[in-house]
Amino acid sequence: MSHLRLLNKWVLTRVIQPFARENGSALVEFVVFAIPLFIPLVFFIISFTAQSFAEIAYQNIARQSLRAFVASSDFETGIRKIEYILDNSDLMPTPKYKISCPVAKCFTPGTVVSIELLGSVTVRKGIGGEAISGWEIVLAKVSERFDQWRED
Repeated sequence: MSHLRLLNKWVLTRVIQPFARENGSALVEFVVFAIPLFIPLVFFIISFTAQSFAEIAYQNIARQSLRAFVASSDFETGIRKIEYILDNSDLMPTPKYKISCPVAKCFTPGTVVSIELLGSVTVRKGIGGEAISGWEIVLAKVSERFDQWRED
């Protein structure tokens, strides 16, 4: 019986008591509760940063395309320059574009011309649901004025 009592005392002092202490319990609580809250925050920050960089890239390409169009000698050359810039950009997939000007003849001095870069978005319904694609959204819109002193 004394061996059993000694074994129980040894088990109590060496195995159970170290786990019964509360040293380090705050660290365990932090790991258990705080880490799962920080993981979604990190993912949100990463996705927000990626979206911001994408918006900046689309605005930059839209500005370059419109500047090439405005600096062209005629409408067809301007369209070819826009398509060249869009084809050689890093934007995937290559966005569609729409040129608009308030008057019939875009290449008149003082006319304001706008370009819109359009892209399609794929949206999923629920978890594992079917994908709905083809929603066109405006990715970037930029306006510029033809030079007042430009000769036709």
